Amino acid sequence: MRSVRRLRVVVVALVGLVAVCTPGVAGAQEGPVVVSPGESIQAAVDSAGAGATIVVRPGTYRENVTITEDDVSLIGVGVTLEEPDAPTPGPCVDPEDPEINGICVLGPLDPDSHEPVGSVHNVSVIGFTVRGFSGIGVVLFGADNTLVQYVDAEDNGSYGITAFASTGTRFLNNRASGSEEAGFYIGDSPDAQATLMGNVAVHNELTGFLLRDASFGHLTENQATGNCVGAIVLDTGETGPAMGWDLQTNGFVANNAACPALEEEGFPATSGTGLLLAGAQHTTVNQNLILDNVPSGDTPFGGGVRLFDTTSLGGSVPQANLVSGNVIIGNQPADIIDDGTGQQNQLLGNLCNTSIPDGLCTLST
Repeated sequence: MRSVRRLRVVVVALVGLVAVCTPGVAGAQEGPVVVSPGESIQAAVDSAGAGATIVVRPGTYRENVTITEDDVSLIGVGVTLEEPDAPTPGPCVDPEDPEINGICVLGPLDPDSHEPVGSVHNVSVIGFTVRGFSGIGVVLFGADNTLVQYVDAEDNGSYGITAFASTGTRFLNNRASGSEEAGFYIGDSPDAQATLMGNVAVHNELTGFLLRDASFGHLTENQATGNCVGAIVLDTGETGPAMGWDLQTNGFVANNAACPALEEEGFPATSGTGLLLAGAQHTTVNQNLILDNVPSGDTPFGGGVRLFDTTSLGGSVPQANLVSGNVIIGNQPADIIDDGTGQQNQLLGNLCNTSIPDGLCTLST
């Protein structure tokens, strides 16, 4: 699990450019700014300023885009964004780092600590295919009330669509596939208040959905299949607990790929796991379909729903979680697995056949 510190590296060299690369225009534009093939999306964002709506016409654009102004709406209509040979300079680009992010929504940073000292507000990114970037497809850092909708993040080098140190994030009706790590990621957000709804995560090389050191939010009506893990609620102790999540009516099905250990993070190899509550606290898992998650490689995990102690990572034991009313069938080595370290966890009324320890399936087929 790549931490927010990795993203800080991206912004260190050019953090001072936040104020000079994107000069704002007082007040919103009277009408949308339209970008056509052959024109620069970034140039339109820079000149339009706060409050602008930028509409990008159909085509393939080879550039990276950074948004640092409030109330900007970036709307693509049949648009594919691909990594350029020479990235556009900006506060989300480090010329010494080969990894380039596709679309970056970035709040102001302290020039010394590189921590957020404020937020960029009310940005929308809608209707793009973001493909083949060496870094992250779409990344939010220090962003409040950001909407990412109808975005297809394909084959990006780390994460598909992610938010760090942000609150009020909404990921709606997006698709992430072929990411080298998580498809969707909410991290380092103690008051995330995030909503992830209607998203699809397919064949990402770690997990479909990763909620790490982030608290309070909803994961609803999403689908994850073909990943190593369908979803992880993870506490590593870096920026606060992973607590207060509500996971309802999702499908975590056949996440049977095999991923190697992340040695830098101390996290073991993963495969064949539907939902991993890794040090999660006060999280509700209700009315989900968790089916046919079977390891295809060596892993200490595997199974439908697994409660796991992360104190060795600096995190917590799983505490006060409620797992009820789910259909959890066809998973190996068992449908529900509780490592026994947690406290006040309730596993009630789930339709399943096997559990470790025995007796956790109160309903069976």
